Amino acid sequence: MNHALVLAISADRAVKEISYEEGVARFRQAEEVTWIHLFDKDAAATSALLERDFDFHPVAIEDAVGRDERPELKEFEDHIFLVAPAVVGQDEAGEEMFDEIGFFVHGKTLVTVSHVEIPCVQQMATRWKAKLSLGRAEVGYVLFALLDSILDDYFPRLDAMEDEVDRISDEIYTGRTDKLRELLVVKKRMLHMRRQLGPFRDVMNSLLRRELDFVTDQMEPFFHDLFDNTLRLTELVDTNREALTGLLDIHLSTVSNNLNMVMKKMTVISTVLMTCALVAGIYGMNFKHMPELEWYAGYPLALFLMFALSAGIVWMFKRKDWL
Repeated sequence: MNHALVLAISADRAVKEISYEEGVARFRQAEEVTWIHLFDKDAAATSALLERDFDFHPVAIEDAVGRDERPELKEFEDHIFLVAPAVVGQDEAGEEMFDEIGFFVHGKTLVTVSHVEIPCVQQMATRWKAKLSLGRAEVGYVLFALLDSILDDYFPRLDAMEDEVDRISDEIYTGRTDKLRELLVVKKRMLHMRRQLGPFRDVMNSLLRRELDFVTDQMEPFFHDLFDNTLRLTELVDTNREALTGLLDIHLSTVSNNLNMVMKKMTVISTVLMTCALVAGIYGMNFKHMPELEWYAGYPLALFLMFALSAGIVWMFKRKDWL
């Protein structure tokens, strides 16, 4: 069987960790609040377990063990299923990695499924076990607390990206023209996060609009807070994406302006050299008493002088950032 974490919440809000078998027994009795978290190491085994022990709908089970599922909310006859994206870290390129958590709400039992260990979920479980108590002995509160923990994990990452946008913008406003790659990387990260938060916001909205048993009058303000947080996160992403688009325009304008300045300088240099070449071309430089005509090393010296002058011009252009 896949590794599982099971917490039992009694009527007096006390929390204790129990075995998986005890959790399934509490699920069937449906008398006290229970949270069962499954780590999906084998999709086939997890599917069989969810069907055998909990009799969840096959469509919901398929979505729970599937990869790259879109955040959604589905309502079945005796249980609710929703998918929420959680941040699990960053890859080597610095881009956020996400994993979808499947939530099954059945009576007083919450069953969650993840493919990897979710840091914020693990921290929440550790906190509850250490305190040995929960704020409210309701399955809706357990669901709220986990979703709130997932959303809270987005804020510091978005703040860090916002600081990165501010830093890049300051450098671009000083005339830097080598920030295109950094702009595109941050914009890609923002787009990836927007794709997660947009559907997640719709899920939070659906939780409030549908008449669900676990969204009681006492719990409704908590879920309203979740919806407000998703709106804030989505607006933060959209605002920063618009700022990045403006920075890209400024960056391209700066590059174009610098190119025009370089072309202006090179045109001046070319014009000066062309006037000298014009005189040399008209006269042919074949004067009888021209110095160096009898030099034995004159030809290789001329080749060396051409090469040295060309290299010097290229070096000067690179030093002035014209190349």
